[in-house]
Amino acid sequence: MQHPVVAKKPRAKHPPFAAMVCEALVVLGDGGHGLAAIKKAVGAKHQLPAGWERHVTMAVKVMADKHLLVHTPGHAGLFRMSKALAAKHVAAPSKAKAVPKAKMVKAKMVKAKSPAMKAKAAGKPKMAAKPKMAAKPKAGKAKAARKA
Repeated sequence: MQHPVVAKKPRAKHPPFAAMVCEALVVLGDGGHGLAAIKKAVGAKHQLPAGWERHVTMAVKVMADKHLLVHTPGHAGLFRMSKALAAKHVAAPSKAKAVPKAKMVKAKMVKAKSPAMKAKAAGKPKMAAKPKMAAKPKAGKAKAARKA
């Protein structure tokens, strides 16, 4: 007796939900973040199938049970990554992002020093100082004159 051959489901085109939650927490930064903020960050970055919100909720729940996510002290609904998990996910992106920022700064410096920019700055006339208006008399003296 042979069992019928079942076709395998195609593999999802997105990373596992636990990995997406970790990415979202890295993007959102330090401190605790609520489930709604995590879902918003995950949904903004990935194309996901219908009903993905419940999968994110379950991933957060499972990760909290495994102590990969920690509740922030004093805020029951906010989560942050545990120190062990943060070391894995935060260390790699910070090195990769450091190089492009340095290149951007150099590019901005070069643009600011270009001769065309200097010519534009030199060609603009400076604004003349506006004359100050004469001080108005105080309203207290006018009220006293009306009463008399």
